[in-house]
Amino acid sequence: MVLFSGLGGGQAIDEMGTWEWDGTSWTKIPTTVRPAPRFRAAFAFDPVRRRTVLSHGESGGESLADTWEWDGVTWTQIVSPQAPAGRGSTAAAWNGSRRTFTLFAGSAQVFSQFEDTWELAAGAWTQQFTPARPGVRQGHTLTPLADGSGVMTFGGLINNGTGSPELWRLRWVNSSTYETCAVDDDGDGDGLAGCADPDCWTRCTPMCPPGTTCDPSWPHCGDDMCNTPLEDCRLCPSDCPCTPVCGDSFCDPGETCPGDC
Repeated sequence: MVLFSGLGGGQAIDEMGTWEWDGTSWTKIPTTVRPAPRFRAAFAFDPVRRRTVLSHGESGGESLADTWEWDGVTWTQIVSPQAPAGRGSTAAAWNGSRRTFTLFAGSAQVFSQFEDTWELAAGAWTQQFTPARPGVRQGHTLTPLADGSGVMTFGGLINNGTGSPELWRLRWVNSSTYETCAVDDDGDGDGLAGCADPDCWTRCTPMCPPGTTCDPSWPHCGDDMCNTPLEDCRLCPSDCPCTPVCGDSFCDPGETCPGDC
């Protein structure tokens, strides 16, 4: 877990470094080159490149628009030909299906709010236009979908200052068939299903993207252990045998329920 700056005493905190939590203790990593202190920024992890991305935020009455990457040792600024306007109270998340860092909405110090969507890939920001979108908001959440097919946002303050109860999903749709990554079913016809399909790595092995060397001790389908919540009987039946339940729309071995079979 990575912690950088934040708000304290009414101003952005400058710890002269970056903090990491390993599950037991905090370690401060002093850095000479680092982002300006800030709060209400977007912060998310890119599991393919193994980088933590920090973007935008607020500091000293200013809305920041810069983007930085942390590799565990060094901060590197990303300079893009175009980028989202300066803002705080924004949110971002890793989008497994697109291999991008997605940022949505937020607000500027001049009390303007945003409803735009941006993607960061290969060191460049690109604005994405969608036929429908949640609308202006700030202080919302953004998180990857469990099946790796996109991201979703919840809550936040909308333009009249009230809290929003809305939940929105962002997916890119084309003529291709997507693997659902929720059941052991070959939805895209590539001969692989569930955790056996590399397309499902964001659900099955989120810390071990395709093409990387994985720790054999990490939970994975086929290790004869039902590692919840990553695995269940639909996604990885070899590790998590299913108990037949009449009415669940699945015809399990030995089941005679007419509605399921």
